[in-house]
Amino acid sequence: TRRALRGRKSRSDATGVARCDGRRLMGVVLVGCGFSYVMENARRKAEEVAERLRPAQQPDLVIGSDTVVELDGAILEKPQSEGQAFQMLSNLSGRTHKVHSGVALYTKAAGAEPARVFCETTMVTFATLSPDMIWA
Repeated sequence: TRRALRGRKSRSDATGVARCDGRRLMGVVLVGCGFSYVMENARRKAEEVAERLRPAQQPDLVIGSDTVVELDGAILEKPQSEGQAFQMLSNLSGRTHKVHSGVALYTKAAGAEPARVFCETTMVTFATLSPDMIWA
């Protein structure tokens, strides 16, 4: 069975920014945004591969991973355009943000549940970027 995580989930808007809003994402509520968001994405990626390969072709280990940037409580999704990329880099310029990397490990021994799901968070500080540097 799947275990629901308590807290807030993230939802992306047209700008590529996901905000915590307390709603459910496919039946799972995520805790505190970034770290839970990437752990859940990593778990779903690994689970999808493990289920697709089950039972005949399943390897001993399936690894799922996801990485996102979080700035001021907002998850910055992959930009969908050059304009969004410019805006994202402008927002990060001269500031410190979090980079969350989530990993899920599925093993034959663990069966349908992940053997381990974890997240590492790194604080990253950007230099101040001029518009010319961003567009280069």
